[in-house]
This record gives sequence, C-alpha cells and structure tokens, in this order.
Amino acid sequence: FTDLAISGLVGERTLRFSTAGLTGATSEPIALAAGAAVQLAIATAPSSAAQAGLALGQQPIVQLQDGGGNPVAQAGIDVTVALASGSGALLGTATVATDANGTATFADLAIGGLAGDYGLSFSATGVAPAQSGTITLAAGTAAALAFTTQPTGVAAGAAITPAVAVAIRDAYGNTVTGAT
Repeated sequence: FTDLAISGLVGERTLRFSTAGLTGATSEPIALAAGAAVQLAIATAPSSAAQAGLALGQQPIVQLQDGGGNPVAQAGIDVTVALASGSGALLGTATVATDANGTATFADLAIGGLAGDYGLSFSATGVAPAQSGTITLAAGTAAALAFTTQPTGVAAGAAITPAVAVAIRDAYGNTVTGAT
C-alpha cells in the first residue's frame, strides 16, 4: 500500500482491512492534520448590499485552506482583493497579511462607482483564488445637485417649459432617492 493517502477534514481516522475467510485488521487512530495551503476560501462574506463610497457593512474575512477544505494556520501570507466585476473603484486597504490562524481580515473596504452589481476576487501567491457573491451597490450620501432638465430660453414673466428639474447625486453621479 505504498500509495495510500487520507484526505478530508481534520480529525482521527482508522484503517480497516478485510478479506473473505480472514479476520480483519483495524489500525490505531490516525490523526489527520491540515495539509499545505492550496486555496483561499471566504470565511465571512462581504455585505451583499452597499452604498457607493461607504465602507461595506460586513467586511470580508478570507481563510487559507488545504485541498480538503481544512483551515491552514499560516501567518504572513499577503491576500489581495480586487474588483472581479463591475466598473467602479475598490477603496480601502486592498492587501492584508494572514494572521497566525491563516485568516486575512479586511477592515475598510468600499466600492465607489455607479449603482449596480459588483464582485470581489481574493488572491495570494501560490494558492487558488476565491470569489465573493454579488454585492449590489446603491447610491451613496448626497454630494451635489445636478440638473436633470435644463432651463430653456423664455419670455420675461412666462413659465419655463419644460419645467426645470434638479436631482440630488452622490459623488459618483448616482441619484440619491429620498433626499430633499
């Protein structure tokens, strides 16, 4: 049995051998420990909804894992986050080192851009990346007024037609609903 290997979640395992006509043999417990880190996994997903330019309400936590999905405790591995989808800008600290437990905890990530769907990708050298679920971005805080219907030439004292309209926009040009 020179190529025998055990994979799966960390814990104790036993080996059992049997064949017809003979008494079987069972090994002593074998402690299965985590293997080398081969992938990243999202331990805490980022918020599924956010406002443009504001920190995500739930910041992501990424874990190093072995091929069996076991957490790998390894400090000092730089994990970098980037936008995987959407055309905005990722704001905040984009690279965080793993701690002694092999987790990278992001603290100040935000997405700036037009309202819509975005995704995050987490990567580190030598391991498979991880992708977040969809983050739906809505308008951020009110930052400016913008004409949605410009005034046109009109005779003195006459009503301007069409009526002038102004919207409240965030720093990225999204219309802020409910603002007055």
